Amino acid sequence: MEADANVNWIGFNGERKPYKTLGPGESYRQKTFVTHPWEVVAGDDVIHFLPTVKAEYTAVIGTADKPKLTPLGYSESKSLHSKGNKATSITFFNANDSEANVFWIDTQGKHQLYKTLKSKEEYDQDTFLDHPWEVVVGESVAYYMPIDSDAKVFIE
Repeated sequence: MEADANVNWIGFNGERKPYKTLGPGESYRQKTFVTHPWEVVAGDDVIHFLPTVKAEYTAVIGTADKPKLTPLGYSESKSLHSKGNKATSITFFNANDSEANVFWIDTQGKHQLYKTLKSKEEYDQDTFLDHPWEVVVGESVAYYMPIDSDAKVFIE
């Protein structure tokens, strides 16, 4: 993708405050506070981040195939639940040597097992914006939110 990416902080009233515009191939590091939401917009691709633990988050926009989704960084998923109804899709690819369990987090916050992926297996899942997904490999857990275009999760 040749579009610039705009990094915005989402303020307390939902307003977007621009922080940085990145050209193709550029990177940017932003210090923030836990629970301060951010979004990265590049053309039609939008990625949202809500840090809930001290960690680093990476947005990768416009890969050759589909945009890559990165984990939300939640240490637990109690606050996640499904609420949207705009259709999209996610492709889950298990690049790991172990099995990966893919769970949908429903409207009640319950984790529904949708697929167990073998090593090197790929799975396309129709979903909706604001429908969170959990991927579990052994003791490792990651959470993903769909974006407004088809996207891919690389399970590593």
